[in-house]
Amino acid sequence: MIAERFAALSERATNELSSQGFAEVHCEYFLHMRFARTDCAIMVTANYEPQDTDTLLNFVRAFKATYKREFGFILEDRDIIIDDIRIRGVASSGVERNERMGATDDPEHPVSVGSSRTFFEGGFLDTSIYNKKDLLAGHIIRGPAMIIDRNR
Repeated sequence: MIAERFAALSERATNELSSQGFAEVHCEYFLHMRFARTDCAIMVTANYEPQDTDTLLNFVRAFKATYKREFGFILEDRDIIIDDIRIRGVASSGVERNERMGATDDPEHPVSVGSSRTFFEGGFLDTSIYNKKDLLAGHIIRGPAMIIDRNR
């Protein structure tokens, strides 16, 4: 049943991201697990391969290891309850990570698109705002600052 739910959720996530124009999509799988008669559920991720349902046992191993690390013991005589099944669909924008970036001739003056009064622990400070696409290798940005990377 878990494998079927994973399949349905991953298909839905993949279709949604594909409809937004993402060519490469992969899914990350999560189970919210707890021992029976306890109320402390732990969100667990594990190496899961949809083509091999035996890899579902990796979630049990990960849950027990996390539980032991958090609480110092494992309730071996208890069933494991799955409260929630989640999928995270992950897609990249298609921008090459190794894409060459141009170098600046004026490192001291990157172009700011504005500023904002931003609250920090010591109070409000003027914070410069930069578009990532406008920055070049060698630009020096003095903080506080925000670099905005617009989603497509």
